Amino acid sequence: MELSPEIYRGEYAESILELGKAVGRARAQTIALAAELIRYTRARDIRVTAEQRAIIERCTDVKILDGLTKRAVSLPPGGELFIS
Repeated sequence: MELSPEIYRGEYAESILELGKAVGRARAQTIALAAELIRYTRARDIRVTAEQRAIIERCTDVKILDGLTKRAVSLPPGGELFIS
């Protein structure tokens, strides 16, 4: 089956490109949130292990990162972000 060059033009192609851009923006947002959370924990001396930091950096869920950020803000300096 040969694909028509027209499949790469028009609304379908534009919708695929927009979807790709939206996914890219969402991923960029999670990367920025994770980086900000790591910076905040360092500034407040909140305990985060290297493994936990890697989990934060790989996280792609904005709600989870938001919850972790809220927890970090509520902790005293030296507190632990993750509950053991």
